[in-house]
Amino acid sequence: MLVRLWLLLLAAGGFLSSPLYAMPADTTWSFGLSGEVAGSQAAYRNWQSGSTSSLMLKGALDARAVHAGQPWHTTIKSHLAFGVLRRDEERLQTADDVIHVQVLSDYRTNDSIDDLLNPTLGASARTQFAKGFNFSQNPYPAGHPRADADLPVVISRFLSPAYFTQSVGLTYSYAPVLEVRVGGAAKQTMVLDDSVRVLYNLQTSQAVRFEAGAEVSSKLQYGITSNIRYNSALDLFFAFNQSDTPPDMSWEHTLKLTVNDWMHTNVLFVALFDRDTSRALQLKQRLSVAVSFDII
Repeated sequence: MLVRLWLLLLAAGGFLSSPLYAMPADTTWSFGLSGEVAGSQAAYRNWQSGSTSSLMLKGALDARAVHAGQPWHTTIKSHLAFGVLRRDEERLQTADDVIHVQVLSDYRTNDSIDDLLNPTLGASARTQFAKGFNFSQNPYPAGHPRADADLPVVISRFLSPAYFTQSVGLTYSYAPVLEVRVGGAAKQTMVLDDSVRVLYNLQTSQAVRFEAGAEVSSKLQYGITSNIRYNSALDLFFAFNQSDTPPDMSWEHTLKLTVNDWMHTNVLFVALFDRDTSRALQLKQRLSVAVSFDII
């Protein structure tokens, strides 16, 4: 498995350094790096109606590199986030844990149609930093070594799972508000920890599931007022071998209310669906106050 990963990385490096993908000497890269620290807190003492004290802290880093070349226009983005939650005297729980890297390269010429429609190559990877636990129930089936384990039980960790996608298609862009990408795609679901593979519809001896299909991705960025901004990102993957099931979906909504140059409030809502993981629609909602800062 590791040999295959090394071969894939070498092949990608060879392509990016080949004359086919060579960048003109008169173009430059631009870089950006920003950080964010967010938190929420509630404290109670002798509160007659009963309640639970809690503290949530989260840190995030967002990096961006853009090469505005001709004919290839390349954007590399990464989002790293990790947060913890503490309720009363309970053990720390993971509140947020994301590693997400995305590369998009658009082919642009001087034709007028390219102002709106561009051939696009894309790739992405998503996983997490730390172990994930289920605190409410044990999801392992009867007969599994962890079927009778006490709560909380481990259900995920770094590269277990990890999701990789590669796509070739067309991007419609109505900058800076709307961007829609449609094309053929491949998706790999990797679970290196064989003890949790059953939770992701993989056999114990199967580390990776390969799927081919079609991808639809859209991004909406809209300024409601000068200090209120709404962002939406929808990703759909239609597997050819699962035409009778709904597509894999990730739909993220963010409402950002800016107080000043460094403080803002975030309202986040995320809906996830992956039939191989769960038949239920997974939902996440979070309200937090954040302090952001630019590093580069």
